[in-house]
Amino acid sequence: MPLAALVALAVLAAPSGVAPPERVKAAIEFGRRANDEQLQQYRLADTEGWEVNFDTPFLRVAQLAAALRKEGKPLLPDQVPERLVRDEVNVYVHARYRQGVAVPNVDHVSVVRPAADGRTEQVPARALDRFVRQVPRGPGYFGPARVAGSVRAAFPAAAFVPGAQLRILFADRSVQTVTLDAAKLAKVR
Repeated sequence: MPLAALVALAVLAAPSGVAPPERVKAAIEFGRRANDEQLQQYRLADTEGWEVNFDTPFLRVAQLAAALRKEGKPLLPDQVPERLVRDEVNVYVHARYRQGVAVPNVDHVSVVRPAADGRTEQVPARALDRFVRQVPRGPGYFGPARVAGSVRAAFPAAAFVPGAQLRILFADRSVQTVTLDAAKLAKVR
């Protein structure tokens, strides 16, 4: 087998990057003292019928540390599961209830980021989970529970750059986009 093919196989077999130990320790410390509002997922979009949130390795570790703190248990860096510290951003797209607005079903989400020479490139999700969830009821709604298809997609953290777009495909084949802006990304841990 040629050397170039062996190198390519080695790169493909290598696990995704993980947060460095000092970053994990910082996330644990943050989670030990953070309040519930500081531990919420980052909101990217909140429309009439759907919303987009995401989390990061730092936030996932801080959330775990906070949950264990509430149980009176410490979290040590070597106890953090590898899946939490992968260099991935988990994007969640859910339907939301608004009176008079149909509840949409989300089918897919992708990231398109700026590339060289003014072009763009699509970044494939490392994982995509589709699931049905109950849509939280809004104020004044006392009717039957509503359910809708939602999506969780894991993308390389490097895909989340200013100017990148999330493209959301709904079951009715309509597409909506959410642009990542520098101001929102600057607040992300």
